[in-house]
Amino acid sequence: MSNRWDETWHKLREWTNGQAQSERLAAQILLHEGYNNLDPSHPIGGKDGGKDAVCNKDNQKYLMAVYFPKGQQKFSAIKKSCSLT
Repeated sequence: MSNRWDETWHKLREWTNGQAQSERLAAQILLHEGYNNLDPSHPIGGKDGGKDAVCNKDNQKYLMAVYFPKGQQKFSAIKKSCSLT
């Protein structure tokens, strides 16, 4: 097995680990970046109204929404498929 310098980029672009794992990855990134009190809405799946977690940083409340489309997508297509406003 060879090590590729761009392995992470490829794995994220062609994500195959499912929604739950993508939410876990995003949560770990937020915790690393100093967000705290991270409360996942439905960590094992379920309706969450597009709100995957709630967290805090610098006395501000933030919502986390995670979507890893398979393959490289234009932001406009992602926004349309997620019904973001």
